[in-house]
Amino acid sequence: MTKEARELLSLFLKPPVKELGLTLADAVRIFRIKTVGLVLTRAKAKLDAAKLEINPVPAKVLIPMLEACSLEQEKDMIDRWANLLATAASANSIPPVFVQVLSSLSPAEARLLDSLKKLQKKLPGSGRMGTSTRDFRLSLQLEPQVFNREILSLLRLGLVELFFDAHFGLGGPSHYMTKVQENNFVGTSPFGDEFLAACTGPSKPSSEPTRR
Repeated sequence: MTKEARELLSLFLKPPVKELGLTLADAVRIFRIKTVGLVLTRAKAKLDAAKLEINPVPAKVLIPMLEACSLEQEKDMIDRWANLLATAASANSIPPVFVQVLSSLSPAEARLLDSLKKLQKKLPGSGRMGTSTRDFRLSLQLEPQVFNREILSLLRLGLVELFFDAHFGLGGPSHYMTKVQENNFVGTSPFGDEFLAACTGPSKPSSEPTRR
């Protein structure tokens, strides 16, 4: 990288390199090492709290995960990476695609997905979980343009489903949409539910005896 390119890049780095008293290379290296260290430390703490042993994570999952998480700076996203790593290192393995999906999520999209999971309810006549897109948008106090963009991003990642109505068209398969309408319904997809569970981290093993 040329000197001119480095100076231009430093203008886009937050916090500014000059304020840190570092060179651009130093700043990038420190940010990456610090974030990876946080993810590893928090993942181990979560496994310890759940009284679970650390199982080796396949390199195909671990290396892309550490590379992707090293670029995060927001606390809630770092926590999600730590949870995902803890899940991968527990008895529950994760597919490599989960790393790709989390690295593609913005913090706002991740929070929206969490909110949808908490807000959705069983829709009448369908057995599926979801909520009105209008009610959901209003609960988040988001402008329609922002809401549409984030929902469609989650849709492209396969994390949510959009439907014409609560009954999914006379109880048949859900109708996937390419545009969010106020009278649509939205819910987390089965893939999204699995992804969210992995990003929550491993649970403590049950101490209760199995009932027969």
